[in-house]
Amino acid sequence: MKKYLIIAIAIPLIAMSFAFDQASLNSGTQDVTRSEEVQTILNKSCMPCHSDQGSGLKSKSKLNFDKLNDLDPTKKVSKLLKIAEEIEEKKMPKSGYIKKHPEAALTTYEADLLIKWAENEAEQIVGKK
Repeated sequence: MKKYLIIAIAIPLIAMSFAFDQASLNSGTQDVTRSEEVQTILNKSCMPCHSDQGSGLKSKSKLNFDKLNDLDPTKKVSKLLKIAEEIEEKKMPKSGYIKKHPEAALTTYEADLLIKWAENEAEQIVGKK
């Protein structure tokens, strides 16, 4: 059911993101923000692979949190919605990584918090024109 909710949110957000005018796309003012709590969870469970210091080139090429604010708003929205989807479907963090690093596993609370954060940030970006 949550997957359908994400899709229901994603389609209008993506459609609305195409409504950005060129000045908005190049303004760089739609930065993704992170609370201290969200950043702590990201540091524990995401950044070891998805940052400039991340361990895998493939992981960094798909999503690099250090470069997220460098993306245009449309791509930011897309990445944020993908973050929410991957966590919701329990695809991230990868099970193989969790076997080696059990401390990286997300609790239900942490997963819910990251999903809400990603969706809210995407909505905020779409709302800024």
